[in-house]
Amino acid sequence: MSTDGQTLEQHWGNVTEILDRWLIERRELLVKYGELGEIKTFDGTQQLGGLLTLITMVVLLTGIIGIIVAQAIFALTGIVDERWQGLILGIACHAIGTAKAFEKSQRCGAFSTIGMGLNGIWSSAFLPSLIGLFLA
Repeated sequence: MSTDGQTLEQHWGNVTEILDRWLIERRELLVKYGELGEIKTFDGTQQLGGLLTLITMVVLLTGIIGIIVAQAIFALTGIVDERWQGLILGIACHAIGTAKAFEKSQRCGAFSTIGMGLNGIWSSAFLPSLIGLFLA
């Protein structure tokens, strides 16, 4: 019961209507997205003769191996600042490294997220121009 005698439905009625409308719009967007068919984000990989399953496994293994050896490498190199550790985990171990960084602390996870994002930006900016070196 609200303090001025309104029922919860009367008090929150407009909020629930707004949420319902928002959810219906999101559902419509998902249906439209599903109607687009299969989204092919790795067309470039297939055009170059790459195997998607192999790429997926390599990325997963990179992340898993990275989080397994990360603490030992940090100890060997003397990197104790969690900001640097997070950045390195994000760049080298991608999403799995970011998840591990968030286990350490929010700050470490935040820097890992930044590292993963920067890695994606730099990779998409520079790798297309360097692809000729790999195909030669």
